[in-house]
Amino acid sequence: MNEVVRNDILAILADVADALKDPLLKTEILFNCSNRCIHNASIFQDQDSVRLAVVVYALYKIKKKYSVIPEEADVYLAKAVEYLRNYNVEQYRRNIQLAIEQISKISHFRTYVERVLDDAKIKKGAKLIDHGISVAQASEVLGVSQWEMQNYLGKSDISDDLDDDNKTRLVKRIVFARSLFGLN
Repeated sequence: MNEVVRNDILAILADVADALKDPLLKTEILFNCSNRCIHNASIFQDQDSVRLAVVVYALYKIKKKYSVIPEEADVYLAKAVEYLRNYNVEQYRRNIQLAIEQISKISHFRTYVERVLDDAKIKKGAKLIDHGISVAQASEVLGVSQWEMQNYLGKSDISDDLDDDNKTRLVKRIVFARSLFGLN
């Protein structure tokens, strides 16, 4: 694991741990932490950041809908931090996987959690694509089909997330593409 990624994951996990301890948790903190993970994934193209982004995003959605965080997942995240601090990357990865499994085992909203985990992968894939990663790479990293990714991208309005400079560039690219096919 890249040392920059390792340090940033530790910082993100510290923020997540602090947020989860707060009884008045603002879900936006988890959402922002998830997006920070995706930023790393887009730069370094590492699976560790992507998996953590999915976990944190799933926790965000669960907390937002049910106002509860699975305690077992929190325990595995805490263990993951300790392993990563000690450079034991394999055990870190194992505990992240165990956190994912704990989140998906919660019986009273299991169907919702499974849907959240699937949606989290696709939404985080869209964020990777926003950062310049191809659909094929994002799909492969997240373990979703390109079809699912394209379906989501086709329904989303990416222009809402763009600043004015990027919107201008996007419009110019569309005009150019249309001119190539004589559609102006």
